[in-house]
Amino acid sequence: MKHIKWRILALTCIVCLLPCVFGAFLYDFMPDMMAIHFNVRNEPDNYASKEVVLFILPVFMAVIQAFVCIVCDVFDKRHGEGKAAIVSKWLIPIISAGVYAVTVLFSRGVLTDIRRPIVFLVGVVYIMVGNYLPKLDYVKNYKFDTDTARRINRFAGFGL
Repeated sequence: MKHIKWRILALTCIVCLLPCVFGAFLYDFMPDMMAIHFNVRNEPDNYASKEVVLFILPVFMAVIQAFVCIVCDVFDKRHGEGKAAIVSKWLIPIISAGVYAVTVLFSRGVLTDIRRPIVFLVGVVYIMVGNYLPKLDYVKNYKFDTDTARRINRFAGFGL
């Protein structure tokens, strides 16, 4: 059996599920239908019930996070020692918590322009991925030759 980092799996899933506790406190103060998608003009164009937004979506993100952690651990040859593996395991919890907070703040009327925090969140994700993706050691992990690994790193660095 492959080595699975259960502590990281549990911790990242807890981070994905932690907003449910916050949602339980705010449940009575939320509107029955909450905006979950916005167009480019900052207008909501898709809604879901508050139960789905506050409880089901974090559980869904935790299930996806568990799948990502297990896949990363099963296919990682170095047993999660690389920074790229750590970054890939923390992307979903960061995105999940950030989008959850922005959605709740918009529904409460605290946040009126949803584009700024979402663009900031996407920028943080690009910085995290763009910083560590070119540093992957393709020669050691995936048995590429040095020239192919160099081209992959250059492409990954400029692509982001």
